Amino acid sequence: RCGIQPLGQEFAAHMDALTESELHEATAGLGNWHKVDNKLQYLVNKDECLSCLQDLHIALKQDQPEHGCPVNLKMGDWKVLPNHLVPLFTSYREDPDISSLVLKVMVQLTSYAHLTAGEQLKHIEHLQDYKEAFAKQDVFIILMGLLVESMEEEDAGPERKAVFEGVLALLRNLVSVPDPGPGDAGFTPLRRNLQLQYIRHFHDEGVLDFFLLFAEAVAADQNTDQAWALVDILYHCCTQMDPEELNQSKRDKHRRILADLMARDQADAKLRAPPASRHARFGTALQTRTAQGGVSITTSVFATSQVIKGSALWRREFRDKELERKQNMFHDPFFVDLEAGNVKDHNQLNPRIRNGLDESKVFSDTVLLGLRRFFEELVQTAFTTLVGLLRGSLVASSSRTPMGLRLAELRRPRMLNFMAWVLEFHRHHYLELVAKAKQAKEDLPVIDIASIQGAIDLDMLQWVTARLREYGKERAIHASHLVIVLRVLSQQMKTISMVMESRDKDTRECAEILTQNIVKDDVMAHLVWIMKNFKTSTHDPRVMSYAVEVFHFLMRLMNKVAEKKEKHGPKIEFRVERAHGHQLKHVATTAEKELADLADARVIENLFYMLEKYKRQSAQLTSMLVKLLYQIIRVHPTNIVVFFELSYFMRIYRIFSDPLLRDKRQGLRYQEMVSMLQYVLRQFFKCAEVNGCVFVELLFRKVHENKNQALLESHTAEFAAILDNYEDDGYKRILERMKAGETLDAMREKHKAALEGSLPWTAEEDNVLRERHPLYAEHPLCCELLAAELPEDSRRNARHVKKRLQELGLIERPGRLGDRASNVGDTLEIESHVGDSQQDIPPSPKKQRTNGEAGIDGLSQRTDDETLEMDLERLLDAAMDAEGDTLQDTVMQAAPAAQPTAGSGSLGGEGGQDTLDLENELEAMLEEELALEQQAADGAGAASTPQP
Repeated sequence: RCGIQPLGQEFAAHMDALTESELHEATAGLGNWHKVDNKLQYLVNKDECLSCLQDLHIALKQDQPEHGCPVNLKMGDWKVLPNHLVPLFTSYREDPDISSLVLKVMVQLTSYAHLTAGEQLKHIEHLQDYKEAFAKQDVFIILMGLLVESMEEEDAGPERKAVFEGVLALLRNLVSVPDPGPGDAGFTPLRRNLQLQYIRHFHDEGVLDFFLLFAEAVAADQNTDQAWALVDILYHCCTQMDPEELNQSKRDKHRRILADLMARDQADAKLRAPPASRHARFGTALQTRTAQGGVSITTSVFATSQVIKGSALWRREFRDKELERKQNMFHDPFFVDLEAGNVKDHNQLNPRIRNGLDESKVFSDTVLLGLRRFFEELVQTAFTTLVGLLRGSLVASSSRTPMGLRLAELRRPRMLNFMAWVLEFHRHHYLELVAKAKQAKEDLPVIDIASIQGAIDLDMLQWVTARLREYGKERAIHASHLVIVLRVLSQQMKTISMVMESRDKDTRECAEILTQNIVKDDVMAHLVWIMKNFKTSTHDPRVMSYAVEVFHFLMRLMNKVAEKKEKHGPKIEFRVERAHGHQLKHVATTAEKELADLADARVIENLFYMLEKYKRQSAQLTSMLVKLLYQIIRVHPTNIVVFFELSYFMRIYRIFSDPLLRDKRQGLRYQEMVSMLQYVLRQFFKCAEVNGCVFVELLFRKVHENKNQALLESHTAEFAAILDNYEDDGYKRILERMKAGETLDAMREKHKAALEGSLPWTAEEDNVLRERHPLYAEHPLCCELLAAELPEDSRRNARHVKKRLQELGLIERPGRLGDRASNVGDTLEIESHVGDSQQDIPPSPKKQRTNGEAGIDGLSQRTDDETLEMDLERLLDAAMDAEGDTLQDTVMQAAPAAQPTAGSGSLGGEGGQDTLDLENELEAMLEEELALEQQAADGAGAASTPQP
């Protein structure tokens, strides 16, 4: 018997000679080809063969990735599987002892092994050898027979179940091997389209029919492992198929493609052609004529047609760097992404990936029809159940152990891609049914949303939006995974948009409910954050293209829902649940508010970067970019000033210089973009008629300044001043101060000191405080009213005024009671920040005012009355210190916290909260506090003898 020693540490670097010779003897005992009656037959010694197979099975089982998998790699170098195992499996398929053991060894050899970079390329080359060896019709017939026999036996024993699981695992391993392209490891012209051969064999040998029966059985049994095996096989088949092509009734030959490409190349040649000279002293002119009749003249034989970019433009391009913290999933040679369908339009934007347009995937009409029927039945019978089962397994595995989290991270992209492909297929299938109904002049059918319920229901939408939040803001744009999440979210938005157009009322209501729940999950805010923080040189361009696409379709859905609701009532707002740490804040939003949030210089810079790639991207994506830019400009008239930069004008000039845009036929698809850029130029020269300094403004970036250094309240005020020739009130004051001799840096330092409250008080301000303080001394809003009396440039608030009044001796400094009141004010200040986006700590518990005996024994009633007004003043100080909130909002949030023992407060009603006056509100609080303390005093007097 040929034995193999157990693998150990000796394989860490290499395999020793003794072990290698034993491994070679084991492979030699698997038999060989022999000529019998002029026919080649594969013959073996059964006992010796079984012993060798058992040894190989044990050796491969002990072959560990940390040791480099030397047995696996050595057997791949010797081509054991194509030369011995496959012939042995086909020749002795009737022998259950040999076939079952051979199947186990083949599954082990075709499984993916985690190896180092150099060994991984060798491993993937071996896997492609195995995949090529199985791409034969007789092998598929044998595998199909084993699957059918195992399915037909109702009382199959463990051996039959093991054979069924082995065949299913073998098919999954083989189909999961990516086809090599030019330059990849193991590339040969015959291996370029191995996946297409597998798909044809699946159709011709009836494997697709078995998959339908198997999918129904998996859905009924709720078997997660078998569900993943089936979906892995189907997904890797879907990567090579175009959903639109599958649903075409007649194959379109696209006869105009070649003519369009030639016309586009001719238009590009005009740009590349060097300018000619008419003067004889510049030398001989060379004329070049093309087959299409094009003529170009050059005066130098050294002229080149290369377009040269500046270093700034090259630095802006995507460099596709490998990051240790965020591993790029598309760098994994074993990961197979979708290559057909809608993804082609987005893949063209990333030159670092292999584009599906480089190779044509051609199927016969019979195969296309069979595949179409298969996916139609699969979607109707088992798709929803399979997707729900897979999502549940991902949630369960990611919440257990780090290994489960890693497994979920690997499986998640495949499931999302499969779901996106099926949604696109379902839409094209419905469009084909609509076209047939229109041709037959019948009623249009209603889109079937029940069959794809698992991909667009509320649970799946929440799960996908959670992944958007995880790979977006939480991980600071994990680009590779974010592309997959945005892709499936885009398909969901397109499907819901089609459902919204349905004639059936119940179907439309489902789309409205889904839209409201998507907005409720704060998807718009996450998309805005992604577009603001997108870096052109670091992040995949497809992140931006998919984000624009999702934002566009979601905006359309929000507008449609709002228009429908406005017909039956007032304008509605969408409810949003916005998470801040461990807290959840409920806010309201509209489509206009979301567009206003998108009006940011960083967003416009990224959108314009995508617009410059108009030659690569589809006409639909270009239209989305133009519409989104135009909507941002129209949100506020001053937003047009963002484009008043020299860099934008140079880029607009480059776009206008492209002959492709002036071509009579090819330029039609870019007319919308040209019109938008012309509008920007018209607005600039319209502004120049009023403000001649706008030409100087071209030299300065229109980006946000630091809040502590900004001279105006916001960029809107600055842009408005540019459009109004600096006649804005705020800019007038700045110019007057500069005319008086004050420098810009001095004004910024003064502004920063005013915000911090460290600006020295002037004699004029002190006089105002001394004169007006007696008038407002008894008023609860004394400090606020005095701050309003001060000059506007001082920017004093109530806290600054109160501190100055204490320094001037107009009011007393707080003692021990004031310290207690200050603590109460601090508590209320923390509570007023609940729900703020910058809240990092949970709010402290509310401090309740003691009632009854404890309050009476500690201080007299008169002292509490005197300090109550101090508490209210501290509350106002806390309100003024709160960032991002108005005084009225802060007091209304803090008022319920100041009266926890009251049965019902005056601020409890939601309907009248916004209409109450602030002064009346404070008086009501004062009266209620007095009533509570009086009630406590009466209760204490009734329980004991009153003192004289």
